[in-house]
Amino acid sequence: SSDVCSSDLATGKLHDVAAELAGKPGVVVVAAYSCQVAFLGLASAATALGPLLKSGEIGAFAIDPWDKPGVAESAALDLPFPMLFSPLNTNDGHDWSEVLDLKLGQAVKEGPPMPIVYVVDKAGLIVHAGWGWQTSEVLAALTQAKGTP
Repeated sequence: SSDVCSSDLATGKLHDVAAELAGKPGVVVVAAYSCQVAFLGLASAATALGPLLKSGEIGAFAIDPWDKPGVAESAALDLPFPMLFSPLNTNDGHDWSEVLDLKLGQAVKEGPPMPIVYVVDKAGLIVHAGWGWQTSEVLAALTQAKGTP
């Protein structure tokens, strides 16, 4: 929803995730650059989703609920999808995130098990949600999502 709008690191552009995914299946990856496991998930997501994004078959976003734009680890990845951040005026950190807790309903008090991955169908309904990046599961969910009206 537009409640999860935020800024893209590279462009400073605000994105409305729901509007930009409307009408096509998509993937939303919640992963902090500064989390080692999430960083590896982002790298895998970039490799697996890149061709599908280039062809326009799907949409994708990543949301970093901890870091602010310019975090050093971001320079190591060339993501084919926008990386969105929490607003600069939040108190997000490794133990609590306004985006995760209040906007996405993932209330955790000691750091979430990132990455958190959502696959949505063309209508914006979640067809897969999971912790950790599993390429085969995500691609299977995208295949299912492409077939839904």
